[in-house]
Formats: sequence, C-alpha cells, structure tokens
Amino acid sequence: MKSNNVSGNDYGRRGLIDTGTFKSNALAALKRRGLLWLIILLATAAYSSLSILRHLHFSSGAFDLGIFDQVVWLYSRFSPPYMTMRANLLNEHALGDHFHPILVTLAPLYWITDRVEALLIVQALFFALAILPIFLFTEKRLGMWPAYLFALSYALFWGVQQAVVFDFHEVAFAVPLVAFSIYFIDEKRWGLYFLSIALLLLTKENLSITVAFFGIYLISLKEFRRGIVTLFAGIVWLAAVMLVFMPYFRAGGAYHYWTYIQFGPDFSSAVRAILKNPLLLIEVMFTPSAKLRSYWLTFYPFLGLAFFSPLAILMIPLLAERFLSAQPNYWSTFYHYSAVISPVLVMASADGLARILRLAGREKLKRSAGILCGVSILLLNLHLVPQQPLWNLTDGSYWRLSQSDLTGRRALKMVPPEASVAAQAPIVSHLSHRRHIFLLAYNLVTTPDADYIIACESLNTFPYPGFPEIRQYLSAQEEKGYRRIFEDNGWIILQRP
Repeated sequence: MKSNNVSGNDYGRRGLIDTGTFKSNALAALKRRGLLWLIILLATAAYSSLSILRHLHFSSGAFDLGIFDQVVWLYSRFSPPYMTMRANLLNEHALGDHFHPILVTLAPLYWITDRVEALLIVQALFFALAILPIFLFTEKRLGMWPAYLFALSYALFWGVQQAVVFDFHEVAFAVPLVAFSIYFIDEKRWGLYFLSIALLLLTKENLSITVAFFGIYLISLKEFRRGIVTLFAGIVWLAAVMLVFMPYFRAGGAYHYWTYIQFGPDFSSAVRAILKNPLLLIEVMFTPSAKLRSYWLTFYPFLGLAFFSPLAILMIPLLAERFLSAQPNYWSTFYHYSAVISPVLVMASADGLARILRLAGREKLKRSAGILCGVSILLLNLHLVPQQPLWNLTDGSYWRLSQSDLTGRRALKMVPPEASVAAQAPIVSHLSHRRHIFLLAYNLVTTPDADYIIACESLNTFPYPGFPEIRQYLSAQEEKGYRRIFEDNGWIILQRP
C-alpha cells in the first residue's frame, strides 16, 4: 500500500481524488486476496439468506421493512414518499420522520424487480462490503493473517447479525461509509474521505453528530484544517436538517424521536440540565444495570482493545445516543442500534492492538502476538454465534416454509396491486408496494377503512395485545358491510363492498 506520508504540495498536485497510483496499488493488492472476496461473498449470502427467510416466514414487520419498502417503491414511481402505515396517515412525508434522502439511490432496484427482498439483499451487501476497508486497515498494522481474523470477527459480530436480521434500515448505508471514511483518513485520500462523509450526512439526521466527531478525530491527528471543516459541516448540517428541512416536510409538526426526557423535554433544556448537574450525564450513561450488560457484550469480544486507539473518539456519539436515552430498546443488544458502531469497534481494536504491540521488542514476537490476539477475538465472537441470529441457518426447518407460510402466500395473491389494504404488522411488508397500506392498530392510532383487510392468528399481533382483539375488530368491520372472502389455516381476508 501507498505510504501515509503525503505532503501538502503533493496533495495539491494530485488533485481532489487521486485515481492513479492509489487505485492501481489498491486493486493490485485486492487481486491477490481471493480469500477476502470469498469472505465478503459468503457474508453477503449468509446475511441475505437470514433476512429473506425471516421475511418469508412472516417475521418481518411494518416497522421497519414495510415503511422503507413503501418509501423506496414510491421513489421508483417518481412520487413523494408518503408513508401511510407508520401512523396510518395519508400525508406523512418520510423525510419529515427521518432525513434519509440517500434512499432515493435505491429506487432503480424496483425498475428491475418488484420484490421487497431486493432491499434485504442490498443491505446484506452493504454490511459485507465493510469487511473490505476493515481488512485493508488491519493488514497495514498487523499483517495479513490478523487482518483475516479481524474481518471474520466483524462478519460474525452479534451487532452486525442483529442489524441484518431486523428488517431493513437506512443505517445499512452508514456501516460501509463509516468504515471507508476511517480507511481513507488512514490513507490520506481526502477526496474520497469527503465524498464518504457527504454521503453519510445524507443517510440519517443523527449521523451528523458522528460526522462532527470525525472532525474531532482528525483534529486529534493534527489534521486541523480538514478536522475543522468536517466538524463545522456536521454541526451546520444537523442544524439545517433539524430546524429547516425536517420541519418543512412534516409541516411544522414535532420531532418524534426525542427520548432524553431525563434531561428535559427538548435539546435546550437538556443542555441546561447537564450544565447544572454534570454528574447526571455519567449516572444516566451507566444506569440501570441493563446498560452494563450491553457495554460488556460490545467490548469484550474484542478484548477492550478499542480503548487504546484514538478511533475510540468516534464511539462517543454512537454510545451516547443510545445509552443516554430513556428508551430501553436503545440499550438492548437487539435490533439495529449496534450496527454503525461495529466497524468503528473493529478498526479501533485493530489499531489499539497495533499500538500495544509496538512495545514488544522483536518483530517476530509482534507477529505471533498479533495472530494470537486475532485468534482469541475470533473465538470469542464464534462463542456467541449459537445465541445469535446466524445460528438459525443451521436449523433445517428455517429453510422450509410452514403450512401457514404457504397459506399466507396464497392469501396475498388475492389482494389486487392497486387496492388499499389494512394488515397485521408482519403482513404489511409483503404488500407495501402500493400507495395506501395501513397497519391494523388501535388506541392512539386508528385504522382507516381499506379495500381489503388481512390478518392471521398465528402471527405477531403488534400493536394489539392478542388476536382476540383483532378478531373483534374484524367482526366489527363485517357488521359495517365487509365480507369474508378467504379463511384458511388462521388466515382471514375481508373485502369492502
């Protein structure tokens, strides 16, 4: 690989993006790494299989696969992304809920295929692509075999598995973008770095804070000018998104995701509360004890090595966003909340180990210790696999559709593509290629009358407490004039006259 020592004059002569020597050297190195490409291919296949089979078993949901599928499908039809199932409204613009304009780049998928599984395959590929910069970053510090061991450990890390298995999310873009940003900083490829950062800003509003911390990280490396530019870009973009763009798309409504009520009802009150009592910040970060378990499971599979690298700076906003929240889901080891920190954790651990090994005298000892630590880390991550989603792929029944799954597929074919639908949460993502689809809900969210209503007693009834309540709703709709056109194996379809 090319040396990191690039002078300012050298940078100026090469232009913003050097597509010459760097490209040829990088490609030459990658061509010699057939095993690396095999790992990426196998990871993509495993992640895709895991999430697609879960979807075919009707275990995916309206939140969030159904939402993102409808949004991308509407983009592909050159229509505004009004998501109709989050709150069962006809005019809720997706960019007012979360700011993720990068999703428009996925629209061409639905010019090629009409299957929601395309999103799951793309997500799998994005997570697997992060292996590439992780490997190159680690190889430069520890050598080829530790790089393979760290790459495999990332691929098996529970945070990646949990994100892959839980529907689709825009943070799938962020995982490789964060990994490549770190790698491009390391290689001093500033044009490619700023391109990655720009795409990261378009991924989700809260990632602006992560971008700002990239600026702090660069300043810690004495890259003052680029660090200040990055820090400024993150702060200004966050302000623009939160104060201008999102309020415009949600017509001035309130932001849905302020979950830091321990500090106050809004950002300004939270700042005042922390300035008044700074110890409150530490108290909230580490209580209740459920948070300590998540911290342990995050750092112990990599021996806590991430704390020995300045890259640990990038983990601060990703941890604070979760563990300062009053929402227990954010602290858990489930869902997609550990996705973005995963490449930072692995690359910081590799860098931390390299810094520790510099204390060793002999080169041979360093190589042996690097391999030994890499093997230990891989074994720790392998030890957790039987309790994680990828283990489902070892179960033969996971690869077979049940009788209820097959009945469901027959039922779905009875719903015309242009009809409006109200459906149970696990069914929504199978029917979300339409303008009007609603979630069977109650209490705070009403369910509008739709052309078709579809439910199944063997599926998750969220947000209803159970299927008896859904059955009562179906009976009430039949009293209003809906007629039952399908009933088999627990599946029920009602049609409006």
